[in-house]
Amino acid sequence: MAHHRKEVSKDEFDQISSTKMSEKGGTREVDPLDSGDIPNNGVIFKASEASNEDTGLQNIYTAYTDPSNQLANERKEYIEIYHIPTGMNVFFKAFLTEFSDNFSPEYNEEAVFGRMDPIATYKRTGRKITLGWSLPASDLNEAKENMAKMNRLIQMMYPVYDKTADGGNSATTMRSGPIFKIKMGNLIMKPGQKTTAGTAKLKGLPGIIGAFSYAPDLDAGVFDPPESTKTEPGIQKRVVGVYEGNLYPKSVTVSITITVLHDTPLGFEVFGDDDVRLRNETADMPARFPYGGDNKQTSIIGKPFTYYVKQSDWKAYLDVQGDLMKRRVEMKANKLLAPINDARKFFNK
Repeated sequence: MAHHRKEVSKDEFDQISSTKMSEKGGTREVDPLDSGDIPNNGVIFKASEASNEDTGLQNIYTAYTDPSNQLANERKEYIEIYHIPTGMNVFFKAFLTEFSDNFSPEYNEEAVFGRMDPIATYKRTGRKITLGWSLPASDLNEAKENMAKMNRLIQMMYPVYDKTADGGNSATTMRSGPIFKIKMGNLIMKPGQKTTAGTAKLKGLPGIIGAFSYAPDLDAGVFDPPESTKTEPGIQKRVVGVYEGNLYPKSVTVSITITVLHDTPLGFEVFGDDDVRLRNETADMPARFPYGGDNKQTSIIGKPFTYYVKQSDWKAYLDVQGDLMKRRVEMKANKLLAPINDARKFFNK
């Protein structure tokens, strides 16, 4: 599906964003141009800054300023899922509940007569990621945003079709199945990147989502706001809500299983007896796989800082820890026994 980019000013961006919010289910937490970019105003909409003028109940459902917005926008602690066939993307705060990365080398094993072990011929190494996160809402507006984002992600689970000549849709004209690029910091990203920062469109890990689970936390409850208000007739002119039965979960748990589609050469290459390198590794771009980032030594005020404990130091380290624990127990015991010891001293006079 073709997408044509154009540079826009901030005012134009805000205008397009407002229009797209209306057209695409109201969510602000996506790229309003649907070009796979990171929005200029941050990936997470600040729900606490929104108003409830549509319900006529201003400030009833608004909440405190959520610090998790800052973690997502400034520290890039979010999950981005990019839908390759349409160019659409959606962002979620990284409230992780589950993350596992599984690698499965596969072999053809053939048993032969008189040999105790099979002859194993390598086939492939598959990779599957299980990712789970929660979507807590600090107020009604964020609960609506979360539901809009869930709608978009669930819509992405279905294929893309070409329009037929008569304007209808037909299963025989399917263009593409659902295929994605997922990015979460340096833990889920395309291998071999020099830096972590970037969009899922450019640096995401390609894959298909084989399992998807959406589960509202029923213990946390839901928001059930009125859709409008009306004034009851009478002397008091009481304003009451008009309800349509809409429910917005206060917290949701999401889980997906990603089958990785490798688009980067992996493994090793031998250039000589003493020259073995990871594939696609260069002098200025190490083949960081499977996780990005770097292993440079951390420093504090210009001085090297060792952030790990060497194996040879474990015994001394544990001895120190044991001494500290022993001293803490003795101090607590002395504190508890102090009144008894004082009484003994008094009666022994």
